[in-house]
Amino acid sequence: MTLSNSQAAWRQRCLENWGLPRRVDLMRLARGGQGLSGAFAVNRLDRLSEDLAQSIEHTSLPGLDDKGVVWFEVSASARTGRRNTAVLKVQSVLGLTCQRCMQTLWLEVDEQAVFELFGSESQMQSALASEEIEPDGPEPLLVDGPLDLVQLIEDQLILAVPFVPKHEDCQAAKTEAGEPIQTPERQSPFKVLGQLKGDPK
Repeated sequence: MTLSNSQAAWRQRCLENWGLPRRVDLMRLARGGQGLSGAFAVNRLDRLSEDLAQSIEHTSLPGLDDKGVVWFEVSASARTGRRNTAVLKVQSVLGLTCQRCMQTLWLEVDEQAVFELFGSESQMQSALASEEIEPDGPEPLLVDGPLDLVQLIEDQLILAVPFVPKHEDCQAAKTEAGEPIQTPERQSPFKVLGQLKGDPK
């Protein structure tokens, strides 16, 4: 990814808060129209790291284009007469294993998700039952207390990863006998999360 001036400035701002983000009260942020940003090493995400071919453990602040870094920003806002919303922006470069050549595939992730905030499970279920939530609208998010922002970020990265990652142009890996290597089929956490969220990937 070639960084524009605005992207570089955004990542630099994220770097000022290096380390795993704390739990955050999105409702409080929404009432104040506030947000927060930060960055951390991708190998701090246990569920995601299980399926990564490469991750980089940073012992010091990384550069603006380093692989293995997660850059994020969440902003929340209140809307008169409507539910509060939050926007999550996530960028990273993830090292996956290409399922054709079995070499590392570097996947550039640049995701943005919009959420509609619900203060209780009953409110969210009522909105779902009455079809108040638009299929193509913001995703419903339960925030009945401080939210685990790490989990929310990890979910977005998992959804961005293809179930069968492959280079656009590469040769199939072969055994010493010249036979194509067969990769075992398994139930990936990426696919499971996608199914839970209605994603066909």
